Parts: sequence; C-alpha cells; structure tokens
Amino acid sequence: MDDLPMSIFFAAVRIAQIIPPIQIVIGTIGNVFNIILFTRPSLRINPCSMYFLVGSINNFVFIYLFLLTDYLSNVWNVNIPQNTQLLCKLISIIRYILFSLRLWFPVLASIDRFLSSSSKVEYRRLSSLSTGKRAIVGIYIFFLLLHAHIPIFFEQVPYFDDYICGISSYEYYIFYNVFEPFMACILPIVLMCIFGMLIIRNVRSTRNRVVPYGNNVKNERLRSNDRHMIRMLLFQIFITILISIPYVATTTYYTLTIIIFGHDFTPLELMIYRLTSIITRYLYDTSLITGFYIYTLASGKFRSELKSCLLKGLNVVLIKLQLYKNSYQ
Repeated sequence: MDDLPMSIFFAAVRIAQIIPPIQIVIGTIGNVFNIILFTRPSLRINPCSMYFLVGSINNFVFIYLFLLTDYLSNVWNVNIPQNTQLLCKLISIIRYILFSLRLWFPVLASIDRFLSSSSKVEYRRLSSLSTGKRAIVGIYIFFLLLHAHIPIFFEQVPYFDDYICGISSYEYYIFYNVFEPFMACILPIVLMCIFGMLIIRNVRSTRNRVVPYGNNVKNERLRSNDRHMIRMLLFQIFITILISIPYVATTTYYTLTIIIFGHDFTPLELMIYRLTSIITRYLYDTSLITGFYIYTLASGKFRSELKSCLLKGLNVVLIKLQLYKNSYQ
C-alpha cells in the first residue's frame, strides 16, 4: 500500500512534464490565428469579434507570462526572480487579473449576442463597437480595483531555505480561496449559462423577424455574421463549462474540506487530491487554447476566413521564395 502514494506522485510529475508544453504550442498557434483573423475587415466590424480578439490577446499573454514560467519553475527548477516585495506584488496582481478575465470575455460576448439578438431595438443598439470598447476598458479597471487587496497581502514568505511569493495571513488565505474561484470560475460560468439560454430564446423567438434596414444586402451580411458569431459563442460556452466544472469542484472541495473544516489528509488521500487537482487545473487551462479550434469547427465563415488568410500567407511566401531564387540566377 505504501507504493500507491508514490505511484500517484510519479504520475502527477509525469503529467506536469508532458501537458504544459503541448498546451503552450497549441495555445500559441490558436491564439495567434485568432488575433490575425479577428482583425480582418470582414470580422472586426462585429462587436462580438472584439471580445474574442481581446480574450485571445489576454490568453496569449497569460500563456507566456505564467503558464510557461510555471512550467519552467515546477519541472526544470528555472525560477523567474521575484526577489523584491514590489516585484512579488506586481507579478501577483497581473497574474490573477489575467487569470480571472479568461472566462469574462466569453461572458461579455454572450451579453453582446443577447443584446444583438433581442427583439427590442434599444437593446440591439447597445450591441456596438463603441459599447464593446467601453466594456473592455471598464472590465479591466473593475478587476484591477477588485484585486486591489492582492498587493497588500501577497509578499515574500519563507519556503525551506528560500523565499517565495505567497500569503502569510491565514485569514486572508481563507478569504482568497473563496474569492478567487468564485470570481474567476463560478460567477462567469453562471452568467454564461444564463445568457446562453437567453440567446437561444431570442434566436428562436425572432427567427422570422424582419428588420427594416434600407440596404437589404448589407443587412443580410450583418445578420449572417451575427448567426456565425452566435454559433461560435454557444459552442465555446458549452465547451468552457464542461472543462471548468471539474476545476471548480476540486477547488470548492479544497476550500471546504481542508481550509474551512480543517480535515487532515492521509498520505494516500493527499496524493490522490494533488493528482486530481493537477489534472483538473490543466483541463481548466485548456480554456486558454481551445477558442481557435472551437471557432474553426463551429463556423463556416471563420473557416473561410482562415482559408483565405492561409492562402494569402502562402502566396506571400512563394513570392518571396521566387524573388530569392531569381536574385541568385
């Protein structure tokens, strides 16, 4: 029986060695393509594209600032210096703002699609690029203020013969382990469920509604883009909820069982919990990388834009190669 905890430990180590590099590579490709495609003229006119674009930028930055550095630190013991209190506090607040916002951009997109699919004209008018820009700036400011307590309580704390950036106050540790999962996971998932159902209701109730725009061709193109955006978003909401629920369950279990009720794990229970938490966290981190692949599967419009982008890129490469070849002939 003593061998079982060690077997679980080595399984956790192996997972930590294998999964992050795959996520980093796949996430880099997907988010770079998202950034390119959502800035193309045919997609960037839709306010929902703005949320997808900024969400992809947020995910890309998080991958390289924190997912990569955590992997290097945990697996290869390559630590990024945080040897001052100021650096510790600054890195902590940036980390947790970016971490929290990864699910909030789909929430903003779902609110936008709810507004755009509404039968009420005043609601549809709120779905605009100007509203989107204000919402994006506003949510960054809101989360900066919401996480203002992090620089106060995060500091360098002793860890064996070294110091790490962490929490020294036990009371704040309890608060933080309730606050962060709620704001980063539970609340956005609930809102995505609510607005996802409202979008479906709006689409069903307004399917045959005729919108009196003067330019019917332009109107049909805009509505076609709206339909593609709604399909992409609903698919993303469904996948995001599926991959987030295990992480929410594990985090809630940890908060209630260990922190609040003070349950002491046996060595076997501890190893099982650690393995489970690693698996569910890596599953949750796939929310950083799945957007591009979800959009590609869900939308013919997105696939068409991707194909056009790839063909243009290939054409540029071939022209450059031909010029290079001609220069040496």
